Amino acid sequence: MEMQAKKKLSVFFSKYQTVRYKKRETLFRPGDIPQGVNYIKKGHARLYTVSAEGKELSLVIYEPGNVFPVVWTVKGVPSIYYFESLTDLQTQRAPREDFVTFINKNTDVFYEFTRGITSRFQIALRRMEWLAFGNAKERVSSILMILAEMYGVRERRDVAIQIPLTHRDIAALVGMTRETVSVEVKKLEKKGYVEKQKGVYIVKDYAGLREESLLED
Repeated sequence: MEMQAKKKLSVFFSKYQTVRYKKRETLFRPGDIPQGVNYIKKGHARLYTVSAEGKELSLVIYEPGNVFPVVWTVKGVPSIYYFESLTDLQTQRAPREDFVTFINKNTDVFYEFTRGITSRFQIALRRMEWLAFGNAKERVSSILMILAEMYGVRERRDVAIQIPLTHRDIAALVGMTRETVSVEVKKLEKKGYVEKQKGVYIVKDYAGLREESLLED
């Protein structure tokens, strides 16, 4: 049913306008009224907040097949967060009324839509634990593990995280400075747990990285 629902969602959005964004382009700001519901066809985007001091904290990463902005889509209320393209991004945009009618008539698609929301919420809760309890090493190791689980593609014994991430991106995910993240990543690279190839991180030693993280077996 999951694959069938995803197919139906893709077919629904294929009827609508394709919108392209460049890497690091701001899609929405807090309070913006979107022109429609966006379905990611290609690329990745993030939802983030900014502190009074200008420090960024990424809350959600959206991948192909995801729909955003969720709060406005479900409740009709503008988001209080920023949205930015992490890569060159291609979305298909449908009117909110059309999308709501569609998922109300297709319970399997509605289930898949809400399942995605729940999954991202669970990840957000785990990250809150790391921010509260983890040290720098554990927080960086944990986010790399989660990214490998969510966006990783296995290549023999390695796992390639299919999102190009900078130290700044990782810092925004774990609530740390870029400089601290750079130090911790270099330590992991020195131990042979991860390495960067062509802009993406490769997990070379999955078990070793897990031991460094806060994730339970």
